[in-house]
Amino acid sequence: MRILAATALAFSLLAAVTRARAAEEVDATPVLRLSVGPAVHVAPAADRSTQVAFDVTAGYARLFGKGDVGFVLDPELGYSFDGSGLNAFNLTCGVGFGVLVAAVTYDPRLIVGKEQGLTAVGMRNSLMLHGYLDMVSLEVGHQMVSYGGALHQSVQFMLGVNPAALVFAVAHLQKL
Repeated sequence: MRILAATALAFSLLAAVTRARAAEEVDATPVLRLSVGPAVHVAPAADRSTQVAFDVTAGYARLFGKGDVGFVLDPELGYSFDGSGLNAFNLTCGVGFGVLVAAVTYDPRLIVGKEQGLTAVGMRNSLMLHGYLDMVSLEVGHQMVSYGGALHQSVQFMLGVNPAALVFAVAHLQKL
């Protein structure tokens, strides 16, 4: 019964935002993304380990195009943490293609912060799958960060939730 109720709510939210978008009331979906997952450190050899990583980012996601399909722009600014000791700001502007229900973006992320007390600068190249009005996301990325005279590399697998998109969809549901 709960699954049926959740499915009905999900379709109601999608219908509300689709109608608001058709009436050109919707410009962009707000993003307050909380992402967590493993970071598999692969280089240098002395750093090989798996650590927990998480990001907290804010921005917006916008779908350009006629109807419900088109080009996606997803700029975000936030904070990244890695269990190896990385504390950094991250900045990205994802670009891709999709519909309201699902989109795929390429997200090149600039990473600037501290690791083990040293200045760390690098980037993460990610592919992201955004689902259901960007309420959930999956990210697979290759992160390269330079500090201490070495290039440290990891592969990140992140699962994200965007509660701001849920609030946004509920607000448009109430306008119907």
